[in-house]
Amino acid sequence: TYTLRVTDLAGNHTDSDNFVLKVDTRIPTTTVSITAQTTTDTTPILSGLVSAELTNGEYLVINVNGKTYTSESGGAVVVDPDNNTWYLQIPDSDALSVKNYDVTAQVKSSAGNGN
Repeated sequence: TYTLRVTDLAGNHTDSDNFVLKVDTRIPTTTVSITAQTTTDTTPILSGLVSAELTNGEYLVINVNGKTYTSESGGAVVVDPDNNTWYLQIPDSDALSVKNYDVTAQVKSSAGNGN
């Protein structure tokens, strides 16, 4: 149990109520893969596989051309837990030029720990 103390310049202080601090060092064991593709579509649908259903608090992070997309609530990455697949439609606002791109995919926990 912890208590937070705030002190102003005059030396007055206020203590918070007690609270519990939980440190999450768990690294997700679920892995993610990317399906390679060749296309001239500047807003392609990227996809891949997830080795298992994501657990509570886990989400996918996909990086393309310096942009990060996630499956967190409201994110652009869609995960299908029934088929252990994912996809990402590159939005028009992030349209790509026709060239090669490195794409990375990672599973992260709600604490931001990734594999």
